[in-house]
Amino acid sequence: MNQTMKLLLSLGFYMLAGFGISITIFAGIGVSSFNALNLSLATVLEVGVGTVTMVLNIFFLCMYAMLTHFKLRKKYLMQFLAAIAFGSIINIFTYHIFNKIVITHYLIKITVFCAGVTISGVSTGMILYLDILTFPIESVCTVLSSRLELPFHKLRYSFDILCVIGSIVMSKYFRNPMNVREGTLISLFLLTLWMHATVAWMRKKYT
Repeated sequence: MNQTMKLLLSLGFYMLAGFGISITIFAGIGVSSFNALNLSLATVLEVGVGTVTMVLNIFFLCMYAMLTHFKLRKKYLMQFLAAIAFGSIINIFTYHIFNKIVITHYLIKITVFCAGVTISGVSTGMILYLDILTFPIESVCTVLSSRLELPFHKLRYSFDILCVIGSIVMSKYFRNPMNVREGTLISLFLLTLWMHATVAWMRKKYT
């Protein structure tokens, strides 16, 4: 598979991951750690959650650019465009499509949430497998892991913990709905499961 095809596929899976995140938000039982922070910030600032996601991803992209001394200009541009598309997809589905639908049955909410996590997890796994258009947060953690000689997963989980704490503090302080709920715990296990399973399956099939 050539680089152009990998890039196009990665962009497609980026947007599909955004669609999956929109489904988890729509389910209304909490979201993953990073998205919980995004939702809390969006509520406080009264802006779209996709917009907050976009801005934070661009922030981490700037950090990544600084850490790599601005040497990977094409990669920065691709990640920037992907971040814009990612946030836009989340806003479109969250505020213009799913807002017209109401779910009242709790078991249906759980099912919808798991479907969203599955879509997001498989899409992220494909992005990791293609290895041409990574998420800015993962890029930053990868560089820091190498420089600080710390395991990648410890840095990534530390970031998740900070996101959860930040989301809870904002929800309590501003008396907004809590975004760290049962869905956060489900995504902690299910998202990682689908990501690793997808990467392992693709590597076994094509290598």
